[in-house]
Amino acid sequence: MSKGTRTPDLPECRRDRAAGTFTFNLQTFSISWLTETFAGMLGYLPEDLASLTLSSIWPDEAERDRFCRLLDGQNAVADYPAILARHDGTLLPVTIAASTFPNTDITCIVSFRPREEEEHLQIFNSMPDAVLILDWNGTALYANTAAATLVGLSSPADLIGRNAMEFVHPDYAQAIARDLANVQSGHDGYLAHYLMRDLHGNEKWVEGLGARVPFNGQEGNLVTLRDITERKSVEGELARTNQQFRDLYRLVRMMCDNVPDLIWAKDMERRYLFANRGLCEKLLNAADTDEPVGKTDLFFAERERRRRPDDPAWHTFGEICRDSDAIVMESGEAARFDEFGNVRGEFLFLDVIKAPFRDENGRMIGTVGCGRDVTGERQVEERLRWNEALLSRMAQASPIAYLVVDNRTDDILYFNSRFCEMWGLSHLEDEMRAGNLKNRDIIPLCTPLIEDAGVLALSSATLQDEEDRSVLEDELEFTDGRHTRRFSTQIRDADDRYFARLYLFEDITGRKKASEALRRHDAIMSAVNFAADRFLKETDWKRQMREVLERFGRATDVSRVYIFENGTDPATGELVCSQRWEWTAKGVTAEIGNPDLQNVPYKEIPRWHQELAAGRVIVGPVRAFPPDERAYLEPQGVHSIAVVPISVNEQWWGFIGFDENRKERTWSPAEIDALQAAASIIGAAILRTMNEEVFRNPVEHSPVGVYLFQDDRLKYVNPRFAKIFGYTRDELHKPGTHLALVAPDDRDDMYRRLQALLSGDTESEHYEFCGVHRDGRTICLENFATRLLFEGQPAVIGNLVDVTDRKQADEALKNSEERLKILFDCAPDAFFLADINGILIDANRAAEQLAGGQKEEFIGKSIVEAGFVPPEEFFKVEEMLGRLAAGTAAGPTEFFSVRRDSTRVAVEITAFLVTIDGRQLVLASARDTSERRQLENLKKGAFLQIEENIEQLAVLNDSIRNPLTVIIGLAEIGDTDIDRKIIEQAWVINAIIDRLDQGWLISRKVKAFLKKHYT
Repeated sequence: MSKGTRTPDLPECRRDRAAGTFTFNLQTFSISWLTETFAGMLGYLPEDLASLTLSSIWPDEAERDRFCRLLDGQNAVADYPAILARHDGTLLPVTIAASTFPNTDITCIVSFRPREEEEHLQIFNSMPDAVLILDWNGTALYANTAAATLVGLSSPADLIGRNAMEFVHPDYAQAIARDLANVQSGHDGYLAHYLMRDLHGNEKWVEGLGARVPFNGQEGNLVTLRDITERKSVEGELARTNQQFRDLYRLVRMMCDNVPDLIWAKDMERRYLFANRGLCEKLLNAADTDEPVGKTDLFFAERERRRRPDDPAWHTFGEICRDSDAIVMESGEAARFDEFGNVRGEFLFLDVIKAPFRDENGRMIGTVGCGRDVTGERQVEERLRWNEALLSRMAQASPIAYLVVDNRTDDILYFNSRFCEMWGLSHLEDEMRAGNLKNRDIIPLCTPLIEDAGVLALSSATLQDEEDRSVLEDELEFTDGRHTRRFSTQIRDADDRYFARLYLFEDITGRKKASEALRRHDAIMSAVNFAADRFLKETDWKRQMREVLERFGRATDVSRVYIFENGTDPATGELVCSQRWEWTAKGVTAEIGNPDLQNVPYKEIPRWHQELAAGRVIVGPVRAFPPDERAYLEPQGVHSIAVVPISVNEQWWGFIGFDENRKERTWSPAEIDALQAAASIIGAAILRTMNEEVFRNPVEHSPVGVYLFQDDRLKYVNPRFAKIFGYTRDELHKPGTHLALVAPDDRDDMYRRLQALLSGDTESEHYEFCGVHRDGRTICLENFATRLLFEGQPAVIGNLVDVTDRKQADEALKNSEERLKILFDCAPDAFFLADINGILIDANRAAEQLAGGQKEEFIGKSIVEAGFVPPEEFFKVEEMLGRLAAGTAAGPTEFFSVRRDSTRVAVEITAFLVTIDGRQLVLASARDTSERRQLENLKKGAFLQIEENIEQLAVLNDSIRNPLTVIIGLAEIGDTDIDRKIIEQAWVINAIIDRLDQGWLISRKVKAFLKKHYT
């Protein structure tokens, strides 16, 4: 059934059914989700209704807009009257209760007017938010599963009848009682936050929204609760973070205390002026960061030694630290030191940088230093060896064979055991690992194993050109029937220098066999169609048997095909079988004249009697059969066999056999199904002759649907065909019925193919199309159709296979992959997907924007090769890859990423290990931190401006006071009243300048404070 088409037998929505529920987007008015009940109320199929907008089912624009405005202002609407349009054009009066949370679609409950229903409440059980219906006393009349989970109950039924106030924190009891009263009085539709306690005493924050709704003949309060405990925690953390930013005085202290490095400052007497938390915890073992002030390293060293006087190795750091302080103070220059020793009995190795601590006049007042714990780095070599062993073990456990060869020297640099197993070189594995064998030594041993020996020898030749970066990918066929996919490419180092060539060999024998089995299945089904055509054209099926067996033999690619018929020994009355027809491939000896294959008693092969009589297939290698069966088969040179019973009118008539004399063969389930179809066709042909009815039972027991189409109608269908569509056979014989079996979108194509067959333009067709089941379901079908003449007129006979389940599984997988791809591409942060070696595999759109180019430009390259990281920061990449290789997450780490236009962008990168399709990969997220760095630069600029303004103020004071002194001197010489007034005003100006001087001094102190603490 295609979209927009309603099945004739879709049940009408009854007035006594439950109310319906749907959600829609308030911006686009598109329906995003709905229940089948709501679709039934309006006479639609759910999938048809889901493609519509709100205006399609609510024609009254003014009424619809008023409803949306109410929602926009109140967040909830109860018992809103509306008239909706049904699929058949009739109008349906309903009431709508609706509510919404921020950033979510509108949820609407639609009820018939005036009667209210409760079945829609079941949909609340699928909602992640808790939903309750309370009476005005707070007693729960309804609860969904999420509500029971929220309060710590195992079932919603345990919550019914309990008062919601049992779970309210006492501090919020009055607020909730007040909100219940507001909802009862009609003042609903607003969000509120409450603190609650579940049965286990756990406190949780919830966000609640109430609305007055009718329920079971009374009014109640529909309450939707969302657990926002985590959000509250995040908000509290954000508030604390904002407080830290406001408290700028503590900024330097917090920065120093939160870094893992050790940071300190000392005076000239080597007494601590400042110590961060890392120094106190890792080296000094101080109580807090204030304790070291005024004390020396020797104080803490001696205190530690006194704690363990009998252990001289308990603390050995003091003397080394004093020596390095003296070196810096004597030289007056910064220096780097390796300082190490035991701290609390544990070895500690520090990479230390110390420098003179100078005041603003350049006078040395002490030393400053920072140290980094690099104890672990001394274990890097060991970890590298461990990683190498791990990679080696992974390669050894891989089903793929590895070989790395330096084609310049012909040296074998690496291989795994799987390579030796695949090429039969296990006995030389030790010699190869010892380097005693070259690549040219093993090639002659490998070439006899494959059909085309020259291909292997040519691709393994000595390297002629290091710039030949060609990638080789092909398939090798082994003489023993195995198939291997070969992949080869150059390995180049970070500087793009040739290192070696990598060869990967994957055994794809199973995959090839599956593909071959599918091809044979199709070939056998084509031969079945041919047999059906021949048996229908000719009344005497025996005359066609030779040609039919030949088709079956070539389709199955076997050595011999034959048919045995059951009979009775006239002398003993025992059940026997005799060979009647046979086809043999070229070079295979025919057994049709072998007297030993006539009147073979089944008592000599009892297993065949038991299995074939029960309708079961006998299949497998002859060497695994019982001795009595091998006595008949081995003299004929049979290695593998498949025997399928032939039934006529539900009676065991005989069997058809397929012998393989060249090699052992494994028959796939699909091939067995096709062979059973072939046996069914032969049985049907025999039954047709026996009953002298052309189309009564030719393929009655076929596992596939069989039909005969002529004169624009189905003249014959078998039971399986009728079962596929859900009709009786009599119903399908009516003229025009076949049109209802094909989906509207495929009818034109189906009609074109039928006409091509009937006109003789094509002899056969094999295609898939969508059919329509009697109950309205769309089913996927595979059709094998052949042209024939029936009663002197063109007709089409075909086999139909239901492949709906397979199609649905494929579609589900495709949809899942598309959804994940959308989420990945649309993420706001840049995401890169790489293998464990850092080779980029994929990236999203944000990553392309960050890189300044399309992802195709850097896919297949490492992060370093792509040019994202400047050379001075390569060590950060190596450190992150080292952490990932150790199985832990890496980051966040700040980089300066290089864009395609050579500009640099500050980014923060975090990387995690993920597994996709069984392959371990790295997912890295990158966030642009340029704005944060710009803010820091603006702060520095502001400090410089303050300093410049203070200096200008000092110059301005001197510029005014000097002329003022001259004015006062001249006025004192005149000694008139005017002169005295001038002197008086001059001293007033001088007092103002004095105040400016005081302000300049204060500004200098402010500048010194800001410079000390914020730069």
